[in-house]
Amino acid sequence: MPPAVQLLAFAFALAMAYLSYVGFRRRHFGLGGFVFWEIIWAGLVVVSLAPGLFQPLARTFRVARLLDLVVVVGMLVLGAVTYQNYVTVQRLRRQVERLVRDLALAEVPEASKTGSASASSPSPTTGGPTSKSASGRCSPRAGRRMKFSSSTMRPPTAPRS
Repeated sequence: MPPAVQLLAFAFALAMAYLSYVGFRRRHFGLGGFVFWEIIWAGLVVVSLAPGLFQPLARTFRVARLLDLVVVVGMLVLGAVTYQNYVTVQRLRRQVERLVRDLALAEVPEASKTGSASASSPSPTTGGPTSKSASGRCSPRAGRRMKFSSSTMRPPTAPRS
């Protein structure tokens, strides 16, 4: 009978392999991500069920126990996955900033883009430019440009009166 830690690792690997499959079927990640995670979980299954196969490898790296080798390799994989996650988040943050900027500029009327003083005037309620609609009413939101801070990604608060 294998030790309890081996059975726990085996059960964990099977559960994670199943969750990886479900994530792939729900299109949370592509085929490359699915294959990567299935290889990781299959490797954990093999190590947990047949640890004797890896004893020569543990001796080669002068590691006292196979579990020490598994922990070291796990930390290396965790570091690589964390780095990849960081790079992806930064790329997505730049894309969101670019998208918000483009959408905000698309909402600004053409007269406000050129800096024409006749099309906009200060609004007494917001202190910013306004634009007149076809009915002649002023819309303080139509000419106001939204500014997002790169660190918080929250719109600015309205000025207090």
